[in-house]
Amino acid sequence: MEKNRKMLEEASFGKLLLNLCLPTILIMLVMVVYNMADTFFIGQTGDPVKIAAISLCAPLFSILSGLGTLLGSGGCTAVSLALGKQENSRIKAYTSLCCYGSLVIGFLFLTFVLIFLTPISLALGADSATLSHTCGYLRIIALGAPVILFNNVFANIIRADGAAKESMIANGLGTLSNIALDALFILVFPGMWQAPPWQRFSGTP
Repeated sequence: MEKNRKMLEEASFGKLLLNLCLPTILIMLVMVVYNMADTFFIGQTGDPVKIAAISLCAPLFSILSGLGTLLGSGGCTAVSLALGKQENSRIKAYTSLCCYGSLVIGFLFLTFVLIFLTPISLALGADSATLSHTCGYLRIIALGAPVILFNNVFANIIRADGAAKESMIANGLGTLSNIALDALFILVFPGMWQAPPWQRFSGTP
């Protein structure tokens, strides 16, 4: 932390631009790859219905990412200003607000989507052919909403302390894990996810 603070206080504008902006740009590119990976691997199944369903879910995932950016970017700006003014109490208040705010909004998002799963799927454009898969994808997005929001928020917050490289590494590891798990569960064990959750391991026909 002290190393990052010293860099923020003493480094030239060019060095700050390189150390802070370049990792941030790479994070954005990583997020694009993250979103493309799911579509790519589902495309390998050759089922156009599944591809259509995940495309229908994209707007809701974008809304979730936008909420994370809203809290994260706002929190990053507020924390940066407080760091410059040496207002440590405000830093704690801002980070706490972002932490609890991301979790509360994440659980509200989760609850709302699970309650109105079918109406939301239909509003996104699902029909009789894609409704089942769309609901399945939305359910997974909803269950992961608190973690997705928390990750997006603090990937931005830690950049306020100059730790843009660490933020980039964390996002990169998440994307690599997503790609590896996509390949594992979609290509290597495709049949594992064909049955409903209550039938997968119970032996129920």
